[in-house]
Amino acid sequence: MFKKGTKLYSIFRAKCPRCHEGEFYKNKFNYRPSKVTEIYSHFPNCNLKYMMEPSFFFGAMYVNY
Repeated sequence: MFKKGTKLYSIFRAKCPRCHEGEFYKNKFNYRPSKVTEIYSHFPNCNLKYMMEPSFFFGAMYVNY
């Protein structure tokens, strides 16, 4: 449905946002809620350093309020 190399491909297949090859999450499927959202700090294929936007939670709380 989505061609490899597009952003939607990466989103729906949980792949690296830069190279579209490596996995985004460390654990594919797990019954432990704490392990589900673990991501790599540096992706193995392209060595992309990925981190959440610093003001993400502050902005979300502001909009929610």
